[in-house]
Amino acid sequence: MNISTFLKAVHEPNWASRFAVVCLKSKHYPLLASSFLLNKLKIISGLQTISLDVGQLEDGELKAQLAVSFLGQRMLYCLGDLSLLDAKRHKALIAFLQSYRGPHALYFYSDQFDSKNEQHSTIDLLETIVCDELKIIAAQVLDAQQVAVLDLLLTAQSYQLENAFLLLSYVEIMSKPMVTEFKKSWFHKLISPESSLFTLSSLFFARQEKQFFLQWHIIKDDYPPAFWTTFWSEQLFRASSFIALMRAGQTAQAKKIAFRLPFTFLKKEWQQYKQTQLACAHDFLYRIDCSLKNGGEPFSLELFYLKFFLDEFKLAPVMSHAKNLMH
Repeated sequence: MNISTFLKAVHEPNWASRFAVVCLKSKHYPLLASSFLLNKLKIISGLQTISLDVGQLEDGELKAQLAVSFLGQRMLYCLGDLSLLDAKRHKALIAFLQSYRGPHALYFYSDQFDSKNEQHSTIDLLETIVCDELKIIAAQVLDAQQVAVLDLLLTAQSYQLENAFLLLSYVEIMSKPMVTEFKKSWFHKLISPESSLFTLSSLFFARQEKQFFLQWHIIKDDYPPAFWTTFWSEQLFRASSFIALMRAGQTAQAKKIAFRLPFTFLKKEWQQYKQTQLACAHDFLYRIDCSLKNGGEPFSLELFYLKFFLDEFKLAPVMSHAKNLMH
């Protein structure tokens, strides 16, 4: 299940008294998301939370602690990131957890856990989260004023998972009057560069020109011009290759080349482009790179963006772009 489905289940009557296991699954341990969800789970369930360092406990000691309840008191045990254990112990512990039914509730991360037990909940976490899903989550765990603050902060179509939960954490302590200054002075510093680049790329391929240039002016000076030509060259090469492979029916190969491309592009926007169009843009960018290395002006990147948004790479041959750039 995804996060919003889990949170909906958590609010159902008697859920807190019957669940035994909550496992987070993703490619990497999501520290901020895990902490945020654990805090909400603690509040909703009303259970006392105890964190255990599984790596420092013998298996027998751990199992004994999870099997015994003092005077019937139910606890919420946080076991942390089980992937840090060696492979043999990780596998053995997963086998134990897959059959766990209480008396306590367990919360942990593992990329190997799988269970059909109705007392077990497995939350599948993607590396990015789209804004519509983030808003649903916010409505489930925040009050109306906090949700309104979040709406004012969201400027992209999606965010890296950890950055999304970082935003939720800040929203909990913010009011509307604070939003303008926060966005101006702190937002782009708190959101990691990888996320900012992902957002920029998403806006680029979605042809959201106004939002793109707003984001561009925020982060453009964080990197030298040579970085930007390399970044966009890779994006265009991967996007062009992805389109060619998808249209050739080579889906498996397309997924391999899709790394670092925006989610929305991979889902639907790629169908709006021709491979030759992106290849033309890539060739033009190569000429910009050559120009910059020979003393050309950085403003040529803005020229590249404008031509892309005006759809000129679909209409004009590559050489005409080169001449415009050089003169």
